[in-house]
Amino acid sequence: VSLLNVAVDPPGQDPADILQRTGLNLSDGHVVFGYGGNDGDCATYSGWVASVPEGGGTPGYYQAVPIGHDGAVWMGGAAPEVDAAGNIWVATGNGSSSTPYDFSDSVLELSPGMARTQYFAPDTWQNDNGNDLDLGSSSPALLSDGTVLQVGKSSTAYLLNQSGLGGISHP
Repeated sequence: VSLLNVAVDPPGQDPADILQRTGLNLSDGHVVFGYGGNDGDCATYSGWVASVPEGGGTPGYYQAVPIGHDGAVWMGGAAPEVDAAGNIWVATGNGSSSTPYDFSDSVLELSPGMARTQYFAPDTWQNDNGNDLDLGSSSPALLSDGTVLQVGKSSTAYLLNQSGLGGISHP
């Protein structure tokens, strides 16, 4: 058994302000997981997704909420989903923005190289942000018929098309 020690804190983020809050998933030799804030959204943080080579090396990152702050990737402790093509699926919690759209309260599909390829946010995202109704309180469920099921704190279930999430819309 060998021990691997790789620093995985997201760039420019104060480690005291974030927690690795999701489970871990293994995708094509990379350990994939998300970051969120401490309980109660205290401090200034941004949600992140990290992809770390399982044998060591430089981690890849995706900053889930690139403007404002918050937008945790915590998903109730579930791991990011990975589809057959190696794309990474996560959901984000509420952010600090009411305008412009900041990719919080969303379902995100990332490429294996950690680039956002598509997203969905309900047309109520601004209200959801303001009322702590984290769409990302659970992980996206990738269903075998090509749909994605997402349910957050609002108790609204969204059934989305994996090949076309729709952006900001009413699905």
